[in-house]
Amino acid sequence: MKKIVSWPGLDSRWKAGWKAHFKNNKEWYDAYIDPTRHELDQYASMGLRSSSDEDWSKHKRWERGLSSTLEMYALLKAFDLESSAVIEKFFDAQLAEEIFAAGRIEELMRLYVLIRSPERVGRQLRTMNIHIIPAVVLGVIIGNESAFPLMRLLIVACRRGWYSLDDRFPVFIFMLLLTADFLREIFPDELVLLLKNSPLADLLSSWDNPDPTALVDLCIATCNFHTTRCRAGTDMEFANGNWCYIPVELMLLMRLRTLRGLATPHFEHPLWIAPFANFVPSEPPVDSDLMLAFEQRMRTDGFDEEFITQNVLMENTGN
Repeated sequence: MKKIVSWPGLDSRWKAGWKAHFKNNKEWYDAYIDPTRHELDQYASMGLRSSSDEDWSKHKRWERGLSSTLEMYALLKAFDLESSAVIEKFFDAQLAEEIFAAGRIEELMRLYVLIRSPERVGRQLRTMNIHIIPAVVLGVIIGNESAFPLMRLLIVACRRGWYSLDDRFPVFIFMLLLTADFLREIFPDELVLLLKNSPLADLLSSWDNPDPTALVDLCIATCNFHTTRCRAGTDMEFANGNWCYIPVELMLLMRLRTLRGLATPHFEHPLWIAPFANFVPSEPPVDSDLMLAFEQRMRTDGFDEEFITQNVLMENTGN
């Protein structure tokens, strides 16, 4: 394998930047966590009133703004996860389960809206949310059995053109394509081109190399690249401060190699430290009570995961 010589090194502003992010995000967390949880709990316990607005007469009740609330909740809890990991050196798998559960329901909601978009608005919408991918990937990392089926749906949605993707989000795209390769799902070659300005394309093509030492340089380069994606005021993946200190893409890589029966590479890097480098899923975390109640209320209001799955996998529709 060619030696890595051209990728950027560790961003010297990364640690200081995260501290600034932490202060801002702590204020954001304190302001929004309770009202966001309350909104989800209110729907789970009481549902929503029927709308008299004709525009909503053909929509499910859970379509009324709850997708964005779930995304907000996942991001807020991701702040919790990162804080405990950095400050307490503890990767809270139970918290990761709650983030995944919120991300999973949010993505299923979004898939439903896209399935129905041709009949509702006369065209196929392409508004899948690439920013929620880290939350979904957490499910793979902690061993949730719902994670791979959901990732397969997202990969198919990507193949059907339901994402609007460009080279601003290579880490998110990498995680989608890496999981697709693991699942032996086909993905468009043009998506790999979106990784060209990073070490991720090389890592994608060699992630399952039987020799773990062959991946060491690429893993270090990926860690360095991660630190460059955290700059506030940009539209990079981690500019809002979430996931700056969690090397979720490498945790995914290690998990997939383990599941494939391959040894994981060992290396040193300021990003690849405990509790991430030594995380091994044990017993699956307990399902989130809030998310279980929320999904049960959705089912009462007509949510049908089988309908979503069948319609996403119908790729011969030409959409």
